Amino acid sequence: MADLTLIKRLAPLVRLHPQDPYKPASVPWFLPHVRMRFDRSWKKDRQILEAGRVNDATIVAQACEGQRSGGDRPSDFFLEIVGAEDTIRRGDLGAAVCYVHVLPWPDYEDIQYWFFYPYNGDMAPGPVSFAHEGDWEHVTLRVANGRVQRVFFSAHHDGRAFAAAECSFVDGHLVVYSAKHSHASYRKGGTQPRNNLPDDHTADGGPEWRTWERIEWVDPAPPGWLRYSGHWGQIGEFKDTTGPRGPSHQPAWFGDRELGLPVLPGDGGSGQDDPDDKQNPRGGGHPRDV
Repeated sequence: MADLTLIKRLAPLVRLHPQDPYKPASVPWFLPHVRMRFDRSWKKDRQILEAGRVNDATIVAQACEGQRSGGDRPSDFFLEIVGAEDTIRRGDLGAAVCYVHVLPWPDYEDIQYWFFYPYNGDMAPGPVSFAHEGDWEHVTLRVANGRVQRVFFSAHHDGRAFAAAECSFVDGHLVVYSAKHSHASYRKGGTQPRNNLPDDHTADGGPEWRTWERIEWVDPAPPGWLRYSGHWGQIGEFKDTTGPRGPSHQPAWFGDRELGLPVLPGDGGSGQDDPDDKQNPRGGGHPRDV
């Protein structure tokens, strides 16, 4: 069984891109700098909470047009940085917290390490911006008997899984490369091709985030913000220009299907291909947010 000692022993060493100004932060650091609004398609957005009033309790206690900002159902609330936007978007590596979620399976457990960035920079400057406020990323370590077996690196709306032997470790800590601006996770430095989409770029030489120094395991005592059902950034015209929903409202929270999920008693399958009608194999579920 995972405990805090094991979680810290395996926690990633994240190598941030040397040319990426947008660093990670923590949720408590971020919330005082945002206001909460409610998106109304083709209508003026509604102001819900002013900056300075968004906190761990209020973020999940709002209601508007039949929707609630806390709970299992995704909502159209969103957070928006106000004030010194350029400064807040740059985050604060010194205040960054790595959030941990553990999925216990019969023969192993998946330890998820979640990273929060206040801003996802523009990957390909041009007529369409791919930037958005609020950015959640994660990697998952599949562990059996205290040893890492496989690793999943999330990248944009999918990711890839690798055997532990194909990954790099420093003093037992998984090495994760954070892509410039997008913060997608990779196992090595260099250009990361994305077919017909803009390539990601990772590199050595930038700041290193020792995530084990500020770990918060959210399962024993879940923070209030974990139940926030809205978006962590403005809602744009496209999915790539919209802030994502939080970890517990993403399918990966219930297991990264790329790692392969066990079929449990009473479960009809191990994937989550259709977010609208699939349940996670452990019971309950959230629609996919991409």
